[in-house]
Amino acid sequence: MLAVGHVALGYLFGKSVGYLTGRRPSLLLLWVFSVLPDLDLLLPFLEHRGPSHSLVLMGALSLPFLIWNWRIMLPYLASSLSHSLVGDYFTGGALMFWPLSSAWVKSPLGLSMASVSEWYLELVLAGVFMMLLVFSKDYRVLLRSSKLDFRFSLLFLPLCVVVLPALLLFPRLIPRLLLLPHLLLIGLVLLPVLSAAVRHFKGLG
Repeated sequence: MLAVGHVALGYLFGKSVGYLTGRRPSLLLLWVFSVLPDLDLLLPFLEHRGPSHSLVLMGALSLPFLIWNWRIMLPYLASSLSHSLVGDYFTGGALMFWPLSSAWVKSPLGLSMASVSEWYLELVLAGVFMMLLVFSKDYRVLLRSSKLDFRFSLLFLPLCVVVLPALLLFPRLIPRLLLLPHLLLIGLVLLPVLSAAVRHFKGLG
């Protein structure tokens, strides 16, 4: 699954868990956590969909934060888990139980990343994501970035690092069908970063 599909899933899962736990998670951090496993694309010593996609590793690294405040952490963990457990499980699989197992786990009914069906699935996810962003009025959060959000936006850079190289044909070509959703996603990435940066530097003046 490409970045736009992962971000859509992470948003849907994170927001749903946040609703159930009575928390309003940061949109920026939800989107960061949704693509965090794919940072292995930038680390040549790591196999793609390898250890960074491990559910065991995600759980272990999240445990101290869950103990500290599980209500705050749970939506972000759900966003990350959706990456491997849903997005990659149905599109080729991943090394989900490393280091306990080196088995590649994938759905027997999985879709190929090169299939038109998978592209349409991501297009539908992107559409649902954009509609919920508007109808829930979450887009307003992106327009009202505070100084605190400026610090959080620095964590949002991994999303840019994953999405932008994808559009530059690394690690794979983006299908034309999904080019517009990716461009819209990049716009959403840049909007809060620029908005928060302007507010931040105005405050210094």
